[in-house]
Amino acid sequence: MFNDDASLPLMAGNRRQTAVNLARRAKRQMLTEVTWRVFLRDGLAGTTARAIAGETGGSIGALYTYFPSTDAVVQELALKSLTELSKKVDESVSFGRGYRAQVGAVVGQVLDFFGPGTKVAELLPVILGATQVDEDGKFAARLNGKLIAVLSPVVEGFETIGLDSTRAQAKALSLAFFVFGLAMFHSTGRMTAIGLSAKNVTEAFLSDVFPP
Repeated sequence: MFNDDASLPLMAGNRRQTAVNLARRAKRQMLTEVTWRVFLRDGLAGTTARAIAGETGGSIGALYTYFPSTDAVVQELALKSLTELSKKVDESVSFGRGYRAQVGAVVGQVLDFFGPGTKVAELLPVILGATQVDEDGKFAARLNGKLIAVLSPVVEGFETIGLDSTRAQAKALSLAFFVFGLAMFHSTGRMTAIGLSAKNVTEAFLSDVFPP
C-alpha cells in the first residue's frame, strides 16, 4: 500500500490558507460596508481612514492592509454604489409593462440614485473614469463587471425584441453612455437651471431608440 502520510501536511496547509483567505475576504467585506455607511453619512471628504477606523474600533494601519490608498477607498465605494444600484434596477424589472417603459424605469432608477444632492453623485466622475489612476486595469475590469450587472435587464430586454446578443449589448452600452452622462449632468443641478428636465431628455432619447 502507498503511504499517503506525506500529503497530510500539504492538505492541512491548503485548509489553513483557505481559512485565511475566507477570513480576509470577510474582513474586507465588513470594511467595505462600514466605509459605505461613513460615505453616505459624511460624503467623500469625510470618508477618511480615521473616520473608518473609528467606526470599526480598529487601527488606521489595519485599514491600510485592505485599502492601501485613498484611491483604493474611492474605487471600492464606486464599485459598492453600482452593486446597490444593480439591486434597485433588478427590483424595478417588469417586462410585462412593455420594453420601452421598462428601459425608462431603469433610466429613472439611475437618475434617482445619482440625483442632485445625493452623496453617491460624488462617485460619478470615478465611474466615468475621469479621476482615477488604474495602472494594472483591475479596477476597470471590476467596474465593467458591475456596469454589465446594472445593464443586464436592458440587454435581456433588447434580446426579447429580436436583437442578437452582440447588437443587444451594443444597444445597452449606448444606453449606458447616455444615462450615466445624463446622471452626471442632472446631479449638478444645471439642467434645472437652464430649464431642462431629466424626464423630458429621457423621453426624447427613448423616442429615438424606440421610434413609434
